[in-house]
Amino acid sequence: MIDFNSLALFVEAFNGVRGNPAARTLSRLPYPSGMDTIRFPMENADTEARIRKLRSRVDEVDRELIRNLNERARIVQELVTIKAETGKPLFDPKREEEILRRVAEENEGPIYDTSMREIFELILHRIRDLEAQRGEFSR
Repeated sequence: MIDFNSLALFVEAFNGVRGNPAARTLSRLPYPSGMDTIRFPMENADTEARIRKLRSRVDEVDRELIRNLNERARIVQELVTIKAETGKPLFDPKREEEILRRVAEENEGPIYDTSMREIFELILHRIRDLEAQRGEFSR
């Protein structure tokens, strides 16, 4: 990596501009420290490859989430059918609270427990909305 601030100090010393404030200002770069390096092309290629690999992993996790959420919805549909046939209440607030408590307990992070709970509340509500649209929760 080339550190331009160090290079600027070298140029100042070499050209004898140390005592001249105007020359010193001109030799300084107009952007924040840390942005004064050029990464070698190989580093950029390695970084881009790592980014592509991580994005690919994120895409696979997203596909798994979609499959798992749909599987969960199918299982809930089956539960709703059985409950409707046997006359059991379709919505059980105690069961929902148990699920949300367990989600927080099993959460290993880095997502905060409260955020994970909110995500699952949304999942539970959306699946319930799906059942309501089918007319199951109107009984």
